[in-house]
Amino acid sequence: MAMRTALDVTAHNVANAATPGYHRQEVVFEDISPGVLISRTTTGRGVRVADVRRLYDEFVGSQIRLESGNRSYWEVFNTHFPQIEAVFNDESGGGLAEPLNTFFSSWDEVSQHPEEYASRELLLKNGEYLAERLGSAYRTLEDLKKGLYDEAATTVDEVNELLGQIAELNRKIALAPGVLDLRDQRDLLLDRLNGLVRVTAFEEPNHKVTLLLGGTPLLEGETVHSLSVSHGTDGEIRYSVNLPGGARDVTDLIAGGKLKGITDLRDRTLAGYMDRLNAFAVNLTQEVNARHREGFGLDGATGQDFFLSPVSVTDPSGGGVVSKVAVSDPDALDYHRFQIDYVHNPPEDGGDFTVTDLTTGQVVSATVSIDPTTMRRTLSFSGLEVTVDGPMTADESFQVQVLKNAASSVSVTVANPESVAAARAVFQVDGTNDTILIDTGTVTQVKLPHGVYTGEELAALLESEVENASGGAVDLTVAFNPQVKMFRVENSPASSSSIDILWEDPSTTGGSLFGFSSDTPPLAPGDVVSSQSSVEAFAGAGIPGDNGNALALSALADEEVMAGRTPTEFYRELVSQVGVDGAASERMYSFQDSVVQGLEQKMEEMGGVNLDEEAANLIRFQKSFEAAAKMIQVADELLSTLIEMAGR
Repeated sequence: MAMRTALDVTAHNVANAATPGYHRQEVVFEDISPGVLISRTTTGRGVRVADVRRLYDEFVGSQIRLESGNRSYWEVFNTHFPQIEAVFNDESGGGLAEPLNTFFSSWDEVSQHPEEYASRELLLKNGEYLAERLGSAYRTLEDLKKGLYDEAATTVDEVNELLGQIAELNRKIALAPGVLDLRDQRDLLLDRLNGLVRVTAFEEPNHKVTLLLGGTPLLEGETVHSLSVSHGTDGEIRYSVNLPGGARDVTDLIAGGKLKGITDLRDRTLAGYMDRLNAFAVNLTQEVNARHREGFGLDGATGQDFFLSPVSVTDPSGGGVVSKVAVSDPDALDYHRFQIDYVHNPPEDGGDFTVTDLTTGQVVSATVSIDPTTMRRTLSFSGLEVTVDGPMTADESFQVQVLKNAASSVSVTVANPESVAAARAVFQVDGTNDTILIDTGTVTQVKLPHGVYTGEELAALLESEVENASGGAVDLTVAFNPQVKMFRVENSPASSSSIDILWEDPSTTGGSLFGFSSDTPPLAPGDVVSSQSSVEAFAGAGIPGDNGNALALSALADEEVMAGRTPTEFYRELVSQVGVDGAASERMYSFQDSVVQGLEQKMEEMGGVNLDEEAANLIRFQKSFEAAAKMIQVADELLSTLIEMAGR
């Protein structure tokens, strides 16, 4: 019977040579002791089957599960990265480099032909094209992100299905632990499960396996605790295990497998690219808008944004204004709404600011830098830089929020080509506004040369003319802020005299030119004063053919206005990062695949079915079976002969 069992096992091996997950089985023989020893030469009573075992290496099996999970992780990246790379592939026309360069070239064209309608119309078309391509890139990534969530949901369903199948095998194996084929089936399912999500498995004394996900039970004997997936508060993927006491979040416990790959690709890698694309959109539109507001169109329009801003700003009238919001650190961008409160207002001081995250209710740390010339304040917090211009009033507050879909919300707001602000804001000095009276101990009349000046030129003119008229008694610094169109006058601490500018004196005609409607207090050395009103109403529409603002906008292409980089450099960094990550995912997947294949080959060498070897075993066991049968035949013949002899 031992040889018969061996033949059956060998035949079973041959029949399952191509069965996935099957491991070769072999018979373990043991001799049958003689029982009662009659003499020193007493022989045994033959052979019997001690066990039928499967050739399976538990250590190699555990390594296969671990590395298969790692392979599945990188397979997710390797599968989806071609779609991501296509979004930024400039060679195939899918990137933003060409529309970005065309947009800035259009500003250069307008600067060369500032009065031509055609160049202005082409600029608007190219601006719309850039906005459309920017939105298209973001929406493609957003669709991929949605697709990854659907893939995660499908994978969770597969996990739960596998858990149910393993639970059923647990039941069967507990009833018949010696059925090795059931163990092969269970191990195959465990391999597939670890490809989806890394779990820890250990076998209980009753031969059932318990599965843990980072210490949280997924399977206890025949009891399945199903896995579920949902969106988190910020739209990220969250996983939970449904336990008797309620759902337990296990997102941070998922350490490998396809689910980990989907989660990391979607909520870290892909989200990072989308954040950078949003940062690019915010910084580009804010810089273009800030400069466009400073200029004038052919129709006299000024103070208009060129792009629809992807930043929500609540800016009450009066006092300072939020002139620009920039993203300095895309990794810290969280799209929360922030309130900025101005809580201190000493004259011409930078003041104190409190920044509150309205989404969480927490006060966040912020640093304030102040331009000593224009008193422009820049607040840095949570990856943002918020620029506030103009004099602040007590208890003033603002609210800012970068839109989560910033890149897809950009559009051109200028409808009329004549409203394109190609000309600089200029000021006309003539006989109606050329006189200013100053008092430095002696009242002196200052006469400004007639002409057309930009705000910066007019500030420099006032500074030099007053200093000259004072005979060097004062050292002034006069600055013009084009965002709020106000002037700021500072009497240097190094001055030897105070100065009183008599704006209300009948002899002074230049008050309206600089935005002063009443006398300012005497400026001691170190004192400063700002315009009491905006001078926008007194800025001309520019000289016919003026292109100063168009040149300034064209120059943005080469200025480091995006976290220390030019717009092109910022975008190229994003493209480069996508390329590096894509190459890394391909390399890591190839490596992990080779590791798994090596381990599977090692397992195959031990537990795989070799048909040549099984054929040899069939012959060997058949010969043994025939020999045993012959012995039985001979014994039967001898017994028959003895019986016949006894009967005589």
